[in-house]
Amino acid sequence: MNRNFKLIVNKISSYYSILTPMCPKESMLYVTYQPYSGEDTYLCDIKGTETIIPEAGFVKRPFFILKSKGCPEVLGADRLVDIGGIENFRDQGGYYMPEGKTVKWGRFYRGGAMTPIDEASRASLNTLGIRTVLDYRDKKEADKKPDYIPNGATYKLLCAAKRPEETSGADISSLMEGLMTVQTQEQADSIYSEFASIYRKLPLHNSAYAAMFDALDKGDTVPIYQHCSAGKDRTGVGGALLLLALGVDRDTVMGDYCLSAVYREEVNRKYIERVRLRTDNPAALDLVRRLLTVEKGLLQISFDAIDALYPDTETFLHQEYGITQERLTHWRELHLI
Repeated sequence: MNRNFKLIVNKISSYYSILTPMCPKESMLYVTYQPYSGEDTYLCDIKGTETIIPEAGFVKRPFFILKSKGCPEVLGADRLVDIGGIENFRDQGGYYMPEGKTVKWGRFYRGGAMTPIDEASRASLNTLGIRTVLDYRDKKEADKKPDYIPNGATYKLLCAAKRPEETSGADISSLMEGLMTVQTQEQADSIYSEFASIYRKLPLHNSAYAAMFDALDKGDTVPIYQHCSAGKDRTGVGGALLLLALGVDRDTVMGDYCLSAVYREEVNRKYIERVRLRTDNPAALDLVRRLLTVEKGLLQISFDAIDALYPDTETFLHQEYGITQERLTHWRELHLI
């Protein structure tokens, strides 16, 4: 597949911006609500490198298809899934493999807790056809803010972090309890260092992620939605391991992980403003900023933990999770295109 022949979709306000760099002549744009089903509707001919499509008229989340004579069809969607009340909800499809294959769109979702959401958001969520919900929170977190389970989905509560201090505490009340004790930058750095250490332990022999891998075995267990509270740390590592198992390179996996900083920017700003009402201590405010976002160095801790024990990803998956080469091949046949 020509890497320059691609479809980049961004939802901006009330329209979709469809970017088609290096698009061949005589290209046409279609829309579908069921990727890879063969069911699509013609929208327009492509002229130039950007096409604007109004949001109005789409009954579900749209997936766009670019068709051109002599070229393979290319499918794309806005990575952010706009479901009111759910933070950082996004699709992990569309990532390219070195050999030219692509992770299928609409199969692997990740984000924050599915609560609280109104009836309109529940209806939108149900259109995604999610079949497996993997909740990486602990029981206390889940009981405090229980998920709405989409129609037809199987829900599994799978605590990914074994101790409460191993989470970033995106719940503002939990954050405040610790922040009120922070007076110096040294204290803030110590708390952040303890939090960051979760990334060293999360990828290793984690039963929550073993269950995620099990969900890849069959077509009827996807689409999968994996989440924690904020959809960035426990989910960040789970999402990274999923993509690695499918054969996505580490640079791309890191890029997907770092999108949490982009998609959580506005909600993080609101959290910080609420914290500022309780304290003006610079060290405490700096700490909350660091806890609420993500940075490359955090996921790199997980990569380093894996590299310290194993020579490559496939050895890691086999030794830590019993995943055979045959199983990897099956997943890639099932979930790549």
